[in-house]
Amino acid sequence: MKQIGVGVVGYGMSGEHHCNFVNQVEELKLEALCEPVDVLREKAKADHGMKTYTSLEEMLEDAAIELVVLSTPHHTHAPMAIQVLEAGRHVMVEKVMCLNVQEADDMMAAAKKAGRTLTVYHNRRLDGDYLTARQVIESGDLGEVYRIEVACNYYGPHTGWRTKMHLGGGFIYDGGSHIIDQVVQMAGCRAKTVFADIQRRVWTDTMDTDTASLITVRFESGLVAVFDISSIAWHKKHRWLMLGEKGSFMKQDWEEDPGYIETRVADLPARIEVEAIKRDWLPTYQKLADHLLNGADLWVKPEEVRETVKIIQGAFESDKTGQSVEILDW
Repeated sequence: MKQIGVGVVGYGMSGEHHCNFVNQVEELKLEALCEPVDVLREKAKADHGMKTYTSLEEMLEDAAIELVVLSTPHHTHAPMAIQVLEAGRHVMVEKVMCLNVQEADDMMAAAKKAGRTLTVYHNRRLDGDYLTARQVIESGDLGEVYRIEVACNYYGPHTGWRTKMHLGGGFIYDGGSHIIDQVVQMAGCRAKTVFADIQRRVWTDTMDTDTASLITVRFESGLVAVFDISSIAWHKKHRWLMLGEKGSFMKQDWEEDPGYIETRVADLPARIEVEAIKRDWLPTYQKLADHLLNGADLWVKPEEVRETVKIIQGAFESDKTGQSVEILDW
């Protein structure tokens, strides 16, 4: 059986996660890790018995590597992905894809020129809460959905490079990029305008990143999405609230607790419990292997993820100006 040689760059929490998943897909072979930090590189070698390199340039000289997974700080995604593509390798970039629309366009142009695959690790498209909410929309039970509110709340400071805005730190680029991507998939059309209030509170002595943000996006269809993204939330909001002309859907948490639909049956209020779908992230890698080996449709297309990057960039611009920003034609 043909196997695709995989090299992972970075062995922090995400890098270890990627190595473990690669090892579970028959069509993929974990060949090597690139990690400049000695202790992490040695840990990776002990965990997986693979080759290790200290630089991306060195790894790209290894002919066995056909796919590179970038699990590195956000500000490195665009330059590293372009370097990998220009070396004739496929690349999967951790979310967030990059920091702005220009970087996204440069990455896509490099992929087209090289004739190689560029994709993004949006594994949370397989989260149970999102799939449950999407299933409810597609059922038609809510009628036309005109508003979606989704929250990503917790309490705790960032660490390491995630405390620095210029490195792509902060929670909007992190957990926020996942929920924005999820709603972009639900909307199925382009974002038109964005308005954002982005606050930096509590850990301002060690961080210059966002800690409490409210982002409102209007899509071409008229759908309005509200994202509550906070790392200083002592009390979590509901994960999902979807309002439709015939009913509403609420799911409290992002784990496997049930959600419920509030609607009317024969003009009487009715609550319908919705069984939660279970999360399974492994197909993210299986789908990529099927694309590379069998020509299956690419599951996470960079053109789609560009829309998420566009919304994030628009949110930061809106916060600076205090005005709603037109992003339709960005």
